[in-house]
Amino acid sequence: MIGKTLLHYEIVRELGAGGMGEVYLARDTRLGREVAVKVLPAQLCSDAGRLERFRREASIVAALNHPNIVTVHSVEEADGLHFFTMEFVDGHTLSRAVPGGGLPLDELLGLAVPLTDALAAAHARGVTHRDLKPGNVMVTSDGRLKVLDFGLAKAQGGPRPAVPRDSLADTEFLTGDGQILGTTPYMAPEQLKGRPADSRSDVFALGTILYIMATGDHPFQADSSAEIISSILGHAPPSVDRVRPHLPDGLGRIIDRCLEKDPERRYRSAADLRQALEDLARDPQQAPSSPTVVAEPGRPRPGSRSLARAGAAAAVVLAVIAAWLAVRGTTARPLPDLPSVAVLPFANLTGDPELDRLAEAISADLIGAMAELEGLRVASRSEAWGREDRTPSGLLRELGVGSVVDGEIRRGAPGLRQTVSLTDTATGFVLWSHTYATADDRAFGSQRAMARDLATYLSIPHDEDRRRRLASGDDGTRQAFAAYVAGRRFLDATGDPKAPAAAAENFRQALRIAPDFVLARVGLSEALWQAYHFDGDSRTLVEAEREAREALRLDPELPAAQVALARAHRGSGRHAESIRELEEVLARHPRPDVAQRELADSYERVGDLEEAEKALRAAVALRPGEWSNWNWLGTFLTRHGRYEEAEAAHRRALEVAPDGVSRPAEQLATINLAMGRFDEAIEAYERIPRADRGPGAASNLGTAYFFSDRPDKWDRAEASYLQAVRLNPRDAVLHRNLGDLYAAVGRHDEARRSYLEARALVEARLEADPDDPDLLLELADTSAKGGDCETALDLAADLRRLLTDTGPNAHMLAYIFATCGDGDRALAAIARAVELGQSPELIRQEEEFRGLRSRPDFIALVGGG
Repeated sequence: MIGKTLLHYEIVRELGAGGMGEVYLARDTRLGREVAVKVLPAQLCSDAGRLERFRREASIVAALNHPNIVTVHSVEEADGLHFFTMEFVDGHTLSRAVPGGGLPLDELLGLAVPLTDALAAAHARGVTHRDLKPGNVMVTSDGRLKVLDFGLAKAQGGPRPAVPRDSLADTEFLTGDGQILGTTPYMAPEQLKGRPADSRSDVFALGTILYIMATGDHPFQADSSAEIISSILGHAPPSVDRVRPHLPDGLGRIIDRCLEKDPERRYRSAADLRQALEDLARDPQQAPSSPTVVAEPGRPRPGSRSLARAGAAAAVVLAVIAAWLAVRGTTARPLPDLPSVAVLPFANLTGDPELDRLAEAISADLIGAMAELEGLRVASRSEAWGREDRTPSGLLRELGVGSVVDGEIRRGAPGLRQTVSLTDTATGFVLWSHTYATADDRAFGSQRAMARDLATYLSIPHDEDRRRRLASGDDGTRQAFAAYVAGRRFLDATGDPKAPAAAAENFRQALRIAPDFVLARVGLSEALWQAYHFDGDSRTLVEAEREAREALRLDPELPAAQVALARAHRGSGRHAESIRELEEVLARHPRPDVAQRELADSYERVGDLEEAEKALRAAVALRPGEWSNWNWLGTFLTRHGRYEEAEAAHRRALEVAPDGVSRPAEQLATINLAMGRFDEAIEAYERIPRADRGPGAASNLGTAYFFSDRPDKWDRAEASYLQAVRLNPRDAVLHRNLGDLYAAVGRHDEARRSYLEARALVEARLEADPDDPDLLLELADTSAKGGDCETALDLAADLRRLLTDTGPNAHMLAYIFATCGDGDRALAAIARAVELGQSPELIRQEEEFRGLRSRPDFIALVGGG
């Protein structure tokens, strides 16, 4: 094309090429100006329908008039070629403008605001870009920004080129038969599912670009289009303020909202996003932070400003879809059990010989971590590494193992990437693979997460027929299994507030492929159970029970399905049924510690604390290497005032927890708070990365400031309480805590609004279980603080007979009586709370008991004077 003339356009040189065709610099001889000429690909031109659609859309886009949108001049045809002309931008793509560590905030906002303004102008005209990416955004030599190719992705078709590994490089279109339109690494989940794109799909792409501008790295890193699709559909990337802590907290919150999987939760259009960025630019320090949260296994207990309860683990990245490899062949002899495993040394692909020892150490530690897991037979290091033939077939022949684990480490912004793969020795087929991204100083520590994921995959029943079908690739079992592993990771080892929804989506994806995949049905029930504790919607609990019953219909003897049903029973107040289900299943459950933990929760809710503790200690004895068993035990002991024992349990949990799990550290901080050591609690909570603090931790940090003697106590307490409410706006206790703060500083209208919101949320939860004494206690407390003492005192009188006799319950009753002016009954409840382990130091300083502080009997109970 160089030197050729199309109509009156002289082609000067090539500017680039992509899935939509080749782009050239040309000289318009009539007007004496430089233009860009894009020649459309032959496969587009040969389709009359698509070509006509393109012409119609091009005319719409040409009507856009915005300084940050490249102008389309004309659509032309000459010499059998179809092409269009547009404004020539002398500059470079946004890909090249972003350095490895991301842009400074002022530069980022200087580009992000005009970028979103350009999209907002298009959205206002009903035009959706559909293929927004750094390669379609130009930055001129004087720093101005221009957006290219508006509306053109809709007409795209053609082959699927490979995805470049460099996330900042210009990517090619990855489309298929008009169903999935756009560039895969920047596509929204709904586009990947073949659903219509709208302005919110552009917002998702904008969020991806903003993430790159902020961190220098793509939020969804992977090495193939299949892995990218899996990551976009289910993975929650590390928060921007975790990757670059010096950036303002609000930037991460803005980007997180852009990257919501559900379009309804994103900004409605680029105009709303632009407004958020402009507000951030005006006052970066006012934007709130956005840490992540773990869905906890039981309902939050009422107590002094919601001392947080432990549940699942902190965040790690989502599983990717396994790569297809050539099948080495099948065998007529019986296949060995996959849970018999050999782990091979990881390969060091970084080019740095200093990391050879790290690669070896990761492999060795993975052997140890997997050997701790029940149900796996792991070959020793000497058995596996001392073999001359370490191929899968060789290890099958010499060791009789059913599967082989190997991996590699390599560089990837901003640190190291460790890829682990699981291979079936009988077929040579890679069953599952996943990449773990870590900072250099945390590279050694991901082995426990690897071990858990591998154990999850190997816990799926793989009979001979299914393994042969996996190897031949004639069904979607592989994808269903990968989605299941991803869902389990969200449930078992995450600190992401979106974890239940992400887990549910992965399990639903598995069930769409394999409707009779009973373990995915069980996982979906558990994900819905966790989601119920965030949204408080009784319909979610009903759905959780329905999924558990369907799992039992598919497999009446499956212990995990019975555990899921027992959870649902407990959620709706049927504690006796829950206990009966769990006692029946204990003898058959492959991981009986899980059933023991659930049984402990049910026993505690009916007031049998001795049996609850016995079950938790049984769980610890069954699997002492499982951090969550220790954490459940420690949290139980904390609730009942046994702080020294609780501290020892949480320290043990911290020792055995995978790298990045912050829940034991959070619970250790909570013990400081419960014992009235407020400065120690503040320091302990603030040592936890902001991105790992859930709503309970944020609220507890606010409470520590509330009671501290620090000069900025009120501002810091309010910021933390507001942060907690933002993270989980449907938790009544968090709204109540915020109301307590406002009441303490004399902001009574705001306090009343917070108390009324808390009461409304409690009443909504009571629809699912109107006789739940814990919820009725919360209703009494919020009623008292909202000024309805008649309701509060009536409830409290009844609850004294219904509630389990625990320190937190007595403490809460004391709040209610004191708030409503019944000093004598308040003091009786305080005496019982202290007797059952509640901290006198904390009670002495609580605002609810201000009116009692001069009474000698109060001083005798808690000190002071």
